[in-house]
Amino acid sequence: MTPITEETHVRFPESEHRGQRSCERLAARIRMIRRYIIWRNKHTADERLRKVVARANVA
Repeated sequence: MTPITEETHVRFPESEHRGQRSCERLAARIRMIRRYIIWRNKHTADERLRKVVARANVA
């Protein structure tokens, strides 16, 4: 399993008329994705995670 690089950008559709709540939700989603990427990169040698990924790729 290869690590996800920092150059990976998460893009969401932009809107000029976005409200503050939707901006906060978008920021929360981006933070969750970044935390997941950091966690996944730290656990690349985890054999159980490799098995789960392998099963998901087959399905």
